[in-house]
Amino acid sequence: MLRVSLPMLTALALAAPLSAEEITAPEPQWQSSTPAAMADSATTAEQAPMNQPGALSAMGDPISPPSSNAGEANTLPPEQEPRKKFRACAPSLTVVHPGEDESPLAVRQKFKIFYRYTYDPCLYAAAAAAAGIKQAQDEPEEYGQGAEGYGKRVGAKIADANLATFFGRFLLPSLLHDDPRFFRMGKSETTQRRMVHAVLSPEWTRRDNGTHRFNYSRVLGDLIAAAIGNAYRPEDDSGAGHTFRRTGIMLGTASGSAAFAEFWPDIKAKLFKKHKQEVAQIPTD
Repeated sequence: MLRVSLPMLTALALAAPLSAEEITAPEPQWQSSTPAAMADSATTAEQAPMNQPGALSAMGDPISPPSSNAGEANTLPPEQEPRKKFRACAPSLTVVHPGEDESPLAVRQKFKIFYRYTYDPCLYAAAAAAAGIKQAQDEPEEYGQGAEGYGKRVGAKIADANLATFFGRFLLPSLLHDDPRFFRMGKSETTQRRMVHAVLSPEWTRRDNGTHRFNYSRVLGDLIAAAIGNAYRPEDDSGAGHTFRRTGIMLGTASGSAAFAEFWPDIKAKLFKKHKQEVAQIPTD
């Protein structure tokens, strides 16, 4: 048998607790060995919020903040997230609805309107449709028929629109301090007054200082664009008479676009309201 003496038992009893304590006890983390630094560390441990990284407990141990998915908590479900307004056509950039900001545009903002028009899909669609009508009418005859004639007509329409936008929406409004946007009246006015306001908007504009006057920028811009168009049009579609005719067509198209912008929100609201009512009346199983 193994004989254990009293001194040996005493040594084992003292050594066992010391070994366990050495394994489980955390190592002290001192920032400095000086008494002043130790006092500052203790003060910081008492004042630091418990949920901030780097906070120390009363024992000097670093405290891990509670794990929380803050980003996930603040993220709304896809169906509840606000949708950004998608504007497919550049003309919507030049429409100001009632209650919206009516502050004057800076020069760079007026240039943005012109820049946005240059790659507007609605511009190309309108040019393609107008060229198709001219193709069917065989006007002008010198363009001919087929793909080549159609391409010339489309190119001429796009060039006319870009030139009119450059002069009538950017350059002249910047020089003459005119506002190239259309300001809707909304339901606060009568239908007749709203129609007159929309139809005359290409000739009567709001200025940057809030006053109104004849729209020199738009009228002269369309006239200059039509005059430049004589350089790339055939002889039977150029000259003073054709220049003023194209200018009138541009201004008339602008009046129609303004009338559409004035009344379309009301029409759309009625259509969607009627559609919702019809959907609500559909019996469900």
